[in-house]
Amino acid sequence: TITNGTLRQRAPMPPGQPGWVSTFDYRDDPITMIGDLSWTNVSLGVRSKFDVAEPEHSTNPASSKVNGNPYVQICGRVSVYQSYAKGNYPNSGVCLRLNSSSLSWELLERAQINSQEGYHVLRTGNISGKQLSWHYLGLELLGSQAAVAIDGDWLATGVAVQATHGLAMLGSSYHQVKFDNFIVHEARTEPRNPKMVLENV
Repeated sequence: TITNGTLRQRAPMPPGQPGWVSTFDYRDDPITMIGDLSWTNVSLGVRSKFDVAEPEHSTNPASSKVNGNPYVQICGRVSVYQSYAKGNYPNSGVCLRLNSSSLSWELLERAQINSQEGYHVLRTGNISGKQLSWHYLGLELLGSQAAVAIDGDWLATGVAVQATHGLAMLGSSYHQVKFDNFIVHEARTEPRNPKMVLENV
């Protein structure tokens, strides 16, 4: 939903629960896809905020989805929604994910792993700050490399990726989170200053 100009993820449980389509395969968490399949070299950014800092507890049958650690992510070069894909697709996306637990972050590449959709972990780390504050996520994809920034600081640059083109994507766990001020630029030959991007949001 859109509330006061921000995009908010409000679904309290995965599809397949009472009141949802019971036969739905809810392997993936909520997403919003943006842009064009032809996008290649892009610099993406979005402000995000957790409404809850700790996992919620539920007795729903898919409790692993509801009780898991809240997270937000921004992705690029997504050419297929993997839960509906058959086989190995090379452009399933590169994602920067921020977890509420200890504010840990991960740079991930979506891929088929043992015939199941999943993520290759490319880089990990932690940031300082408050869990319930707004955090700015920046993801740059240029050629065969990725760079990521959070709150105006580069965390990893020159990371090799396989994906070559596709849409941008916002995603989260099944918790209440907010997104605001999504931006997209054409990536430059040299990584753009994340502090400059942050100041323009």
